[in-house]
Amino acid sequence: MMENNFKPPKNLIFDKNANKNLEDFLRSLEIFLKATGLAKKDSETKVAILLNVAGEEAQKKFQTFELTDAQRKDFNEVVQAFKIYGKPMKNETFDRYKFFTRAQQEGESFEHYITAIKVLAADCNFGTLEESLVRDRIVSGISDFAMQEKLLQQSDLTLKRAEQMCRASEVSRYQVEQLKGDKEVHALRVGQQKRKNAGRKGKVGAQSSATTGVGTQGTEYDCLKCGRRHGPRSCPAFGKKCTVCNKLNHFAVGCKFRNSSDTFVRKTAGNGNKRAASQKVYEVQNKNSEYSSDDEMPCIDSITIHNINNCSSSRGTNKWTVTAVINKKCVTMKLDSGAQCNCMPLKIYKELGFNLNLISKSNISILNYGNSKINTIGSVVLPCTVKGVRYNVKFVIVEEATVPIFGINACVKMNLVKRVDTITKSYTDKNDFISKNKEIFEGTGKVPFVYKIVLKDNAASFVSSCRRVSCNMYG
Repeated sequence: MMENNFKPPKNLIFDKNANKNLEDFLRSLEIFLKATGLAKKDSETKVAILLNVAGEEAQKKFQTFELTDAQRKDFNEVVQAFKIYGKPMKNETFDRYKFFTRAQQEGESFEHYITAIKVLAADCNFGTLEESLVRDRIVSGISDFAMQEKLLQQSDLTLKRAEQMCRASEVSRYQVEQLKGDKEVHALRVGQQKRKNAGRKGKVGAQSSATTGVGTQGTEYDCLKCGRRHGPRSCPAFGKKCTVCNKLNHFAVGCKFRNSSDTFVRKTAGNGNKRAASQKVYEVQNKNSEYSSDDEMPCIDSITIHNINNCSSSRGTNKWTVTAVINKKCVTMKLDSGAQCNCMPLKIYKELGFNLNLISKSNISILNYGNSKINTIGSVVLPCTVKGVRYNVKFVIVEEATVPIFGINACVKMNLVKRVDTITKSYTDKNDFISKNKEIFEGTGKVPFVYKIVLKDNAASFVSSCRRVSCNMYG
C-alpha cells in the first residue's frame, strides 16, 4: 500500500510540553494523511488512524473525553478535544521568557539561530508585533558585535533586511577564510630554537658526524642520536637500545623508523614477537620560552604514541570522543585539548566523499612533542554538525592514518570542553536546605491543570491515607 512508503508521526507524548508536542503531532499527521492519500478517507477511519499513530497513552486520554458517540467518530471533534486538553498546559508567559532570553550561542550559525527564535515566537501570541519583535531579538541576540553595530545604525531596519545583512556577513566571513588559504597558520606554539650562527655551523658538522658518533674535538653539537647537545664521544645513547626498532646506539627520538606508516610498536622477546602495551597521549604542557625570531617553528602541542591495548589490564581506556555528522556521515572525533588546530587524515576525508580539489594548499607546519614533522596536504573548511548544532570547522588534512581530532579552540566553541575554576558547594545540612525551600515542603501540592477523574457506574468509593511510599512499590 502507498502508506507503507511514508514514515508516520511519532507517538504523542503528554509531558510538561504536551501542548507543543500536540501541535507538532497534528502538523505531522496532516502531512502524513495528505502524502498517503488517507486524507480522503471517511471521518471515522481518520479518527482510528489518529489514535493508532498517537499511541496507547493518547488512546487512554481519548477514553476520558466527554464526547458523544457521534462526536467520537468525527475527526475534527476529536482533534478539537485533544487541543482543549493540551491548552491548559500552555504557559504564554514562560514561552515569551524563552523568546526574549534566547541568544545566539558561540559557534551557532545564523540560519540555526533565526529558525530557533521564529519557532519560539510562534508560541508567544505576539500578533502583529511578531515580525518587529523577531527583528529586535536578532539585533540584541546575535554574537557578532560588529554586525550588531551595523544593524543599530539602520534607521528603517526591517526583519527581511536584518536577515539579509546577517546572512551576507556570515557568508563573507566564510569566503575570507577560504581566500586566506595558506596564509593562515593554526599552530600557535613556537618551539625554542635559540641558535646562533656558530650553533648552526656546529649542527651542520654534527649531522655528518652524528652517524659515526664523532664530532670536532672540544665542540658541542646537536646530536641526532639522542636529541641532546653534547661533546664528541659522550652520547648518552651509546650502547642503549631503541624502544622503536630495538636497534642499538640511539634513542627513539633519533630513530629513522619512528615516522613510518606502521604505527604499532613491536618488541622481540624470545622466539616470538609481542606487541607492546598501549598508551595514547593527546595532551602535553606548553612551555613558555624565549626564542629567536628567525628560528620560529609553529607546531601542535600534542603527541600520539600508537600502541595496542594491554591485555592484562581489566580497566578500559577513557576515550574523550564525540560523534560529528559530516556530509551525512557519522565520524568519531577525538577531543584533544592539547592541539591548536583540527586535523583529519586524508583517508577519512576521501571516505566522506569530498573532492580533493576543495583542499587549499598551505605552508602549515605541524610538529609533535618530539619535534617530528607531520606531513600535511593542506586545509579545508567542512560543515560539521555536533549535538544538533552546525559549525563550519577548518581542518588540516594530514597524510598519516590517525584519529581525526578537534583542537582546543573547536572544543571550547562547541562547548565540549569547559574550564572550571570553582565548584559551587551544595547543601550539606538538611535543615538549611528545608529552610531555603519552604514552598516545597509546605501544603499538599497541586498539579498546574485541572484533572477530571471519571468513575465507573456503581463504583465503590473509599479514601486512602497519605503514604510516604506508593502502594505500587510494595512487594
